[in-house]
Amino acid sequence: MIRINLLPREEKAQRKAPISFKAGELLIPVAVVAAALLVMAGTGLSQSARISSLQKSIAQIDAESRALAPQIERVNRLAQERAELDLRLGVIAKLEKGRTASVQVTLSEGDGPKFVSVVFRTAAGGVSAPVMCV
Repeated sequence: MIRINLLPREEKAQRKAPISFKAGELLIPVAVVAAALLVMAGTGLSQSARISSLQKSIAQIDAESRALAPQIERVNRLAQERAELDLRLGVIAKLEKGRTASVQVTLSEGDGPKFVSVVFRTAAGGVSAPVMCV
């Protein structure tokens, strides 16, 4: 079998040099990667400590809330009773205000039909009504 080389001699003669690294060239990238890993590990540990601290705090506050629940219920019930009493006192005050009134009755004089004028006065105002009597 015949082998034919179609490449020019210059390209054939150029071979790729083997890749060689020196220890000094790898030092900086390895140091950067190690520093990044240390920063990530420190952040992870810090976050996990913060999470556990917050979980303990939440558990403590939940325990306090459960301990105070009966008192909170009592305060809410008392507030509701006070609102009901305030409403009743308001109604009583309104009734007391309109309870007293004055009535003035005048009888017309003369020989013809008699008229009675009735004036009813409250704190809000007065109302008059003429009435004819025979």
